[in-house]
Amino acid sequence: MESAYAEFVGRGTELTTVAECAARAAQGAPCLVMVEGEAGIGKSALVRKAVTGLEGFSQYWATCDPAEQDYRFGVVEQLLRRVPQNELHGYPLLPRATEGAAPVEVGSELIRLLGALEAHGPVALVVDDVQWIDEASMGVLKFLVRRWWTERILLVATNRTAPPGLPTGIRRTDEKDAPERLVAAAEHAVVVSLAGLDRAEVIQLARASGAPDLDTGAADRLRDHTGGHPLYLRSLFTQASIQDLADPHSTLPVPDSLAATVRQILAGLNHDSRGLVEALAVLDAQVPLAVAAEVAGVDHAATALEPALASGLVEWWPESTTTPLRLRHNLQRTAIYEAISPPRRHQLHAAAVPLVDTNASWAHRVAATDHSDAALADELHTEAERQATAGRGARAATLLLWAADLSENRTIQEHRLLAATTHLLQANDYQRGYSLQQSIQQCAPSAARSTVLGRLAFGRGDFATAEDLLTRAVQQADEHEDTEAAALALIWLGGVYVWQSRGADALTPLRRALELGPSNPQTVGYAEYLWVLASEWIDGAAPTLRGFEARNPSLPMDAEAVELHDSVLLRARSIARGAMGHLGGATQDLVTLTKRQRDGLVVDVRATDHFMLASHQYWSGLWEEAVISAERALGLAATNGPLSGRAPGQAVTAMVAAGQGRWQAAEEHCRASHDAAKSSALFSDAIYPALAEAVLAQARDDPDGMFRALQPVHDGPQTGSMYSWRLIWLPLFAQGQIGVGRLDEAARTLLRIRELDVPSLQVGIRWLEGLLAEGRQDPGAAERWYREGVDLPAAPDDMPLHRALIEHAYGRLLLATGKAGRAAERLRAARSRYDALGAVPFSQRVEQELAAVGAPTGVRSPLGDLAQLTERERAVAHLAAQGMTNQEIAKELYVSAKTVEYHLGHVYTKLDLRSRRQLRTLMAPVG
Repeated sequence: MESAYAEFVGRGTELTTVAECAARAAQGAPCLVMVEGEAGIGKSALVRKAVTGLEGFSQYWATCDPAEQDYRFGVVEQLLRRVPQNELHGYPLLPRATEGAAPVEVGSELIRLLGALEAHGPVALVVDDVQWIDEASMGVLKFLVRRWWTERILLVATNRTAPPGLPTGIRRTDEKDAPERLVAAAEHAVVVSLAGLDRAEVIQLARASGAPDLDTGAADRLRDHTGGHPLYLRSLFTQASIQDLADPHSTLPVPDSLAATVRQILAGLNHDSRGLVEALAVLDAQVPLAVAAEVAGVDHAATALEPALASGLVEWWPESTTTPLRLRHNLQRTAIYEAISPPRRHQLHAAAVPLVDTNASWAHRVAATDHSDAALADELHTEAERQATAGRGARAATLLLWAADLSENRTIQEHRLLAATTHLLQANDYQRGYSLQQSIQQCAPSAARSTVLGRLAFGRGDFATAEDLLTRAVQQADEHEDTEAAALALIWLGGVYVWQSRGADALTPLRRALELGPSNPQTVGYAEYLWVLASEWIDGAAPTLRGFEARNPSLPMDAEAVELHDSVLLRARSIARGAMGHLGGATQDLVTLTKRQRDGLVVDVRATDHFMLASHQYWSGLWEEAVISAERALGLAATNGPLSGRAPGQAVTAMVAAGQGRWQAAEEHCRASHDAAKSSALFSDAIYPALAEAVLAQARDDPDGMFRALQPVHDGPQTGSMYSWRLIWLPLFAQGQIGVGRLDEAARTLLRIRELDVPSLQVGIRWLEGLLAEGRQDPGAAERWYREGVDLPAAPDDMPLHRALIEHAYGRLLLATGKAGRAAERLRAARSRYDALGAVPFSQRVEQELAAVGAPTGVRSPLGDLAQLTERERAVAHLAAQGMTNQEIAKELYVSAKTVEYHLGHVYTKLDLRSRRQLRTLMAPVG
């Protein structure tokens, strides 16, 4: 027996498009192909025809299902099923991806695995019905298409769109659905849109289906009636007589819908064949023939199968050991399921329970019940708690919603509904939350109801409503002495205030929430993070750090000694330490946190962690490391959405590029940061492009540019990030003010810097005081300031760039006052410091000044040669020079080993190198 749909006709243009994309992928240009169209239009058939015909490609397939959207990494798990187990060694997260790892970390391992697999030949990944993909798997795919580079990978996905004229659902105008977000994330993507078959293809399909040859009139009539819909046409070919199809003058005895056609086909089947088809509709999966027959209560499965196959509703794989089968299409499955009487449905679901796995059995047990069932509801609730503890909030929510539907008590039902929605919102699944809003509004007034509705309002950007509802939730929780509910409402209320940069309003609810002591460590970490931000804005850096340490006295000072469950606290402490200028401690906190994220030990992965780390590394003089952290930040921001760090990530990348003299890259990243800030919901994001432009102007020795970049920040409201970043932008602005002659204003800015009382700015303060004295024509005072700054003992949190700048300014002053010998000594010291940083343009200016007075410049730094490398090439070169293998570099940079090899090859060519030993020599700091 063969499948009734083995035939395939037409679609020549579309097949060619997929073949061309596959050919490019096979040559090392990875590509995403999105095939879209309404249900039943032939997307899956086209993809099967196109991909199975590819020569030399290993193929990995997955099918998304709306019933499985709450299974984290369900699609990734399907893709991995055909990968030999020995190939998965070295990728510890992939076999246990469902246990709560972060999508970016799973994506990092997946791209490295695919890089290894494609060494044996190009790889094709196929994801059918991607509109139903689980969010975790979507995060992995978005990461994959953002991070692939030269891998021979073809990703083909199908996307069901609404028929013309039908609404696609309610969403914000700027919101993209999952397939749109995937296409937007890919650098190389092709969208193939399928419409109905044309006249010639209708004739071909009729012939291939065993129907008589149609003339053009009959074909046009069929096409007009069905819209050229292949699934509808095939159903008609099994129902209409040869005479009716061939006679252009007859009236086609066809129903008005595909569902009606399917019902007609069902009516024509014998009892056992129909039972088998109905069982498949209830099982809604590919299952062995024996399982389907047992569910249906059919004794002679093979006899029942033949008519079912002939009907065109069932697909069968007889060559497989278990002879699995399934229904052809979800549209057919829906029509069949709706045609089953309720008692028969319950019977079939009950029969399925002992024959499917535990996870699937829950759905069948619920569907087999036609009344309230407190015992089953309690079992579902218990299982939901277990899933939530394991980090599977979306699955827990589904189980709780089922439990709510089966609950006999209205109060318990509402409690479970609200608990389910809370899990969804904590997992940032706002879309499912919005779908439940009407039911939530019908719940009795309670703290949980107000909290959930407040968070939903916050997700829509309705801050005023969110504030009112969350304030009410706190009052309701207090009335019932429910401390856990009060703590959650207080934290979310604090988040509303922090999001609006209302630090003073945020402090009280956050402080009280932390005093109540939420039981969830992740919730505590989030509350501490919000409190640190708000406290820093209002109380200042020193009280904030003291307050955090007082609440967490047992948190080790050494980040690596912090217990795993306390890792989330490292984010908050790094912000508090950074605001105090404790760059070393802040950097170590984030290095530890991000390493644990990469190892899959911490699920909460944010671009914020990486761009903050990049900033700390930049001002700590670790510019090569800053390149790597900024690269990671950009990758995460692109994967996680527009509000997750694009503006700061691009800004820090621009700052590093500017310091290294890569002008074009710096300008591009400045523009990108500016564009991201404009599209951000946070007005304070404007600080990031301003910072980037100021650092670029500083690298170009352009004080006027520095002043123009930061004047709007200085004149604007000093809240939120504008305030948090003051220890960085205030010294830059003071330098710009001095450079354009606004000396009195610069003096006031310097007073503000001193009031910060930050140890890491002490050298910088003396450098700026010296510049100010020079501007006031007082070289004696300037020299005293410079000498005092140069003589300050080295401190762990020094800013090396400030050390270099004060040496440089001191040397210039000595040169201008006729002290050439001493000047040359200072200038060479400055150049040595610049070279150690890789600050090429600064170093070049010193060389010019030394040459102008005829002083020997010493050994020229080779780091200027690195300016011709891209960010990724520079990051690869830096890690390779540290002795890392290609696999280790790949893990650090979230790319495949092949991409590392590709970039390393470019590094060797551009720098005329032959070995890693030569690369290490070149990358070693001078001086």
